[in-house]
Amino acid sequence: MPTGLSRVSRVAAAALALIWAGAGAAGLVAAYFYERWVIAAVALLALWYAFLWARVAARGRLLNWSDVAMPWRAR
Repeated sequence: MPTGLSRVSRVAAAALALIWAGAGAAGLVAAYFYERWVIAAVALLALWYAFLWARVAARGRLLNWSDVAMPWRAR
């Protein structure tokens, strides 16, 4: 299965990154106002997921599991 993405798929990945980042930011605001640490933890996971989708959009290819687990490693 090829991992290269078309232009439409890259735009969709960028849109998903923006949506997840917005949800994560809203979750952090809600966690601050309601003082719930569980909401903050879920919001941080949403921000991590947004970061991964942004990497997919920037690289133009799907990520491997090693890219997800250790994104600081340059390939």
